[in-house]
Amino acid sequence: MKKFLIIGGDSKLAKCFGRIFEEQSLRLSKRECDITSEKSLRKAISKFSGKYVLNCAAITNIEVCEQQPLECFKVNTFGVYLLNEICQENNKKLIHLSSNYAVSPMNNYGWSKYLSEKVVSKNFLVIRTSFYSNDFYIIKNLSEGKKTNVYENLTFNPISTVTLAKEIKANLSRKGVLNLFSSKKTSYLEFARLYCDIFGINKNLIRPARYKNEKIKRPRNSFIKSSKTINIRTDMIEFKKFCGSYNKRT
Repeated sequence: MKKFLIIGGDSKLAKCFGRIFEEQSLRLSKRECDITSEKSLRKAISKFSGKYVLNCAAITNIEVCEQQPLECFKVNTFGVYLLNEICQENNKKLIHLSSNYAVSPMNNYGWSKYLSEKVVSKNFLVIRTSFYSNDFYIIKNLSEGKKTNVYENLTFNPISTVTLAKEIKANLSRKGVLNLFSSKKTSYLEFARLYCDIFGINKNLIRPARYKNEKIKRPRNSFIKSSKTINIRTDMIEFKKFCGSYNKRT
């Protein structure tokens, strides 16, 4: 029997979670279940016999969120409100993915995530995180052998989709807000160098750069203290193993 119903099934985290816990997961794409449609959500959740609903549906592109604020809040906040209500009615436990940007919001994306946390029942689980996958621009560009400008004055503490997926599974009994990040604050530049070290990529591809004020506000320091100890190097080594094993399968 499937244990997890994943809304936003085409996202990188959803795909990773589905690969690791394939036999237990049912991923639904936006076409199969639109988080902004009450009818669509009711149909999907009422038919699902498992206990957990994992919400990976979100607009995460900050530029898009600024250009299309109504759509941003419709998906990232109102959709979560609908999902929360329907999960309560159907006795399912919602696990909602939030963001480090929700802590001190300064743009539409951050505010939409901040408000999304407010509409989730305290009996459910909100996971606040920052994660990377093969699509993260630093990883994507460097792995393709492209010279890449990387900010040395922006800091964060992300974890991989692999570690995040496993931590979600390990913390199903939790309620409230859980912060899942790597334990050490790192700059984008340090992250890029670590990636090159572990994946054997030429560090000369990295071009140190400095972030300057732009039209869209972003936090220069988006470090959030993690609820669990997660070593960023160990995490990236696990990410490399997963990438290797998945490539062999495909």
